[in-house]
Amino acid sequence: DLMSAMLFVFIITLIAYIINFSSNRDLAQSLGQQMSDLELQKSYIIRNISDNLLRNGVRHSVNLKKGVVSISSDQLGFKAGKHKLEQEAVETISTVSESIGGELQCKKENVANISACVDGFIQEIDYVYIEGHTDNIPFRARNGIRDNIDLSLLRAASVKRMLDRFISSKTSKVFIPVGYGSTKPVVYHQTPTDDAKNRRIDFRFSLKKPWEHG
Repeated sequence: DLMSAMLFVFIITLIAYIINFSSNRDLAQSLGQQMSDLELQKSYIIRNISDNLLRNGVRHSVNLKKGVVSISSDQLGFKAGKHKLEQEAVETISTVSESIGGELQCKKENVANISACVDGFIQEIDYVYIEGHTDNIPFRARNGIRDNIDLSLLRAASVKRMLDRFISSKTSKVFIPVGYGSTKPVVYHQTPTDDAKNRRIDFRFSLKKPWEHG
């Protein structure tokens, strides 16, 4: 009869809902675990890069939560208001390139032996953003550079071009230069100041999500 038919439909619908709910819950748990593993892997890569930089005498700071390795623009060789790297900066950029690029190209067991590098962490990398940052002293427009945003982007691009000289083309393609000017300071100031802590290049690592592989 009609009531029996309605009850049958209700039971079938309820069973389908329970199965779907269970499936979605398992999927959510699986994705959550994968994202947790992703953060751990990112931390592992950044810690290795930091160790490489320390061994090579490059001062830097690390934010594992944000996936960032930060190096001061002054240490990289940028002069005040300039975006072109002087010749003396080549050695520093070469060291940074070897510390970062070498780690991405090597398998874990080969990290200490750059000459034995094969594809490794580069397969896990989505992008490495080279982020330029400046202090908040207003930039006087000149030579086609309008403001600190332009200056920071040009500095990031200079680092990218220098990196290209020392790392493989396959590794180089994941590096993307961007510029933020004084919009993301490490130390906030209400008045213009040339605080060196805000003049920096950040290498921000973005790894492929597990479901993006292949």
